Amino acid sequence: MNRSNPRFENKWLIILIFAVALVWAVYTAALGWHNGLSIHNFRQTQTAITSYYMIRGGPFLKYETPVFGVPWSIPFEFPLYQWLVARASSVFQLSLESAGRTVSEFFYGLTLLAIWGILAELRVRKLFRLVFLILILVSPQYIYWSRTFMIESTALFFSAAYLYCILRFVRTRRALDAGIGAICGSLGALVKVTTFPSFALVGGLFVLAKLGSECWKQWKQSRKSSVWSPILTAGIVLFFIPVLIGWRWTSFSDEVKTHNVVTNGHLTSAALVTWNFGTMQQRFLPSTWKWMYSQVITENAGEPAFLLIPCIALFLFARHRIPLFLISLLGFLSAFLIFTNVHVIHDHYAYANGVFLIAAVSWCIVGLLEGSAWKQTLALILMFVCMVSETAAYSGRLYKYQQIDGKVFPNMVPAIQESTRPSDVLIIFSNDWSPEIPYYSERRALMWPAWMPQDVRSPEMKEAIANLGNNPIGAGVFCNQPRTLIESVIAEFNLKPEPLVQEGACALYPRLQTASSNAKSN
Repeated sequence: MNRSNPRFENKWLIILIFAVALVWAVYTAALGWHNGLSIHNFRQTQTAITSYYMIRGGPFLKYETPVFGVPWSIPFEFPLYQWLVARASSVFQLSLESAGRTVSEFFYGLTLLAIWGILAELRVRKLFRLVFLILILVSPQYIYWSRTFMIESTALFFSAAYLYCILRFVRTRRALDAGIGAICGSLGALVKVTTFPSFALVGGLFVLAKLGSECWKQWKQSRKSSVWSPILTAGIVLFFIPVLIGWRWTSFSDEVKTHNVVTNGHLTSAALVTWNFGTMQQRFLPSTWKWMYSQVITENAGEPAFLLIPCIALFLFARHRIPLFLISLLGFLSAFLIFTNVHVIHDHYAYANGVFLIAAVSWCIVGLLEGSAWKQTLALILMFVCMVSETAAYSGRLYKYQQIDGKVFPNMVPAIQESTRPSDVLIIFSNDWSPEIPYYSERRALMWPAWMPQDVRSPEMKEAIANLGNNPIGAGVFCNQPRTLIESVIAEFNLKPEPLVQEGACALYPRLQTASSNAKSN
């Protein structure tokens, strides 16, 4: 039931606030646009290096992320975003970083349109839909991560479009809406499987609440099994198909990873179960919920203490919006409770479910706007408080990150390019496998992470080197490694005994005989 008050008299005020929020979002998105990918570098350069090699003719399904040697493919997500970035960079002659940020922002804008459609299906008055968009536009999470070289906004758009199609199907019962929903849901699951489940859960609740109750009433009257066809259609087309396609892609990507000596048994979905989901104990740790309070909630919707005020006001003065508030809250919490570990370790994972938290707060404000004059005034005050709180949270951390134009290994990268050939492979020993050095130096790499035997004569290393074939080791890079390991690698691959460049915790050792000739050939 639409409870909107037709005598709402602050229409232009909300429109003005929306315009200000939109200008703020555009301004903050542009900050540091041409900076490198040095902040939150791991995931950004992992995505960017795939687009880099796609531009140069790399395959699509078995796309290259050349950091673990041959085969160069170690697929995780379906590479729709990476391919679109590669195409945008080529067609519009954009730098790869600018293309990545542009495509990310484009899907963020489409997400706002999908949310508008969802609210239309929920019969929210057009003016009041702006409340949801305003709080998203000034959210630190969406200001910052929507401009990164990452898949987040692409996955969020297709998942939000999927939820929109579910709501349309519930209303229209049209096969076309179900079919488009299956496509959007499948793409959402393919692009980022951890984004999809919360939207499927919320969509399933709407299907059960609306279609389930209607089909039950019809069945009690007619006792005909045909009345259950809408539920059956929703179950197969809208839920089973996306899950099946997502599962099939995961199986394919796992099979590809088994062919690489470094990733086999370490980066497959089975090996990463604990990494993705965490442990049951972790869900009850005080530190987990401290992270939720201080980081996740704050960088999505502002200071948690301020959010209690609209929630209390909802239960006191706008109870008709409590069901949608609780559904939104469930959507927010479900992602955190399902994929607890990655949400605690990586703050960008909250991009997938933060919209549900903002929606929950927005339902509180909209519920008041749909009431009497004094409730409307209270709603506007609370919306302003939330906006100020979000802006303060953004200014406290993420705004500063956007100002940093950190040059990634400014001395080492040129040295690598001068002392190696494009066909050479870097052998990199580090505790991690961030693709920064391979990406910026434009060289493929055999990164040897801490989970592999730290012995150049181990069977695993010998197999990895043999797989390189005609791609020789051109240089070694060591980050925080013991001298004994460095010396053994120098001897094994005929590297210079002393580093050419030392930068931070990393040192570069080019190949001994060919360093000078390589520089000339380049």
